[in-house]
Amino acid sequence: MNLQIKKLIAGVYAFLFLIQASAQVGSSLSYDGVNDKVVRNSVITTAINSITVEARVNWNGSTASGTIFFNGDWNNFNGYGFFVDNAGKLWFEDGACCAYINTSIPALQVNQWTLYSFVFMGSNSKVYINGNYAGAFSCLGLVIPTGFFSIGCNATATSHFNGQFDEFRVWDRPLCATEILDRAQGQVSGNEPGLIAAYNFNNGIASGSNTTVTTLNDITSFGNTCNLQNFTLTGAVSNWVDPSGTYSVNSNYAPTTLTVTTSDSLTICAGESVTLTVAGASSYTWSTGSNSASISVTPSTSTSYSALGITSATPACYGISNIVTITVD
Repeated sequence: MNLQIKKLIAGVYAFLFLIQASAQVGSSLSYDGVNDKVVRNSVITTAINSITVEARVNWNGSTASGTIFFNGDWNNFNGYGFFVDNAGKLWFEDGACCAYINTSIPALQVNQWTLYSFVFMGSNSKVYINGNYAGAFSCLGLVIPTGFFSIGCNATATSHFNGQFDEFRVWDRPLCATEILDRAQGQVSGNEPGLIAAYNFNNGIASGSNTTVTTLNDITSFGNTCNLQNFTLTGAVSNWVDPSGTYSVNSNYAPTTLTVTTSDSLTICAGESVTLTVAGASSYTWSTGSNSASISVTPSTSTSYSALGITSATPACYGISNIVTITVD
């Protein structure tokens, strides 16, 4: 066997090893629809009727209803969540033991990864499917949740989701349509404005032995860690698995809708100043900390600048500008 063939075979084996190694990392969590649940204390949202909850799910088409999430204490009438019925329709439930449905919202697709974004804004609450507006619902009367938070189970542990979760996000503000669409195909980084809990389900060995991997970590700085309960954590069901529902590694920090401009040169000598102006939103926060639309900077070394902006619409849209680098000769 000549050297060229040996190198070719070695390359093939290395390639196959890389495929096998990458496939072993769990990228979603499979629920059996019987008693699996992921729980912690309630995720506290201060805005109450101005929040967003997002879940990327793959429903198995169970003939029984299954809860997607629930946040709060049902017994004290301050919980809320969403579940799917046996026909695949979405229902909103609150702690007053009431459930509401908008029949115009499309049913869940069986065995198909789908991102659902629930934007709570009182009587003007909305549902988005894969980033696109799908219908409205009302959630008047929400209060600060206490007690119980669950992904894939209701507060009384009587309604269990049957399928897989890939991502789950909780925002302490209502997302605008542009932001929802911008992030529909990817994961969040964990430091987006208003994001207070985010889970990417990238744990364990796909369909392997994961009996010690019983924690679902929050990738934000808020530390809303969840615990797995009743999962067998072996095999292809009730375990960390590998089909992923996310199509890219990370979405943008915020949609790029702002523009930074300057009439000055971007190459200066030490001690000279440059004026930067941002447009496209109503209020701004520069990387320098300034909140003005225009700033004057005098960098001593080459420095990059950008701005985060918020529109005055309801709900507000967050955007990040292009990056401008001032080169100091």
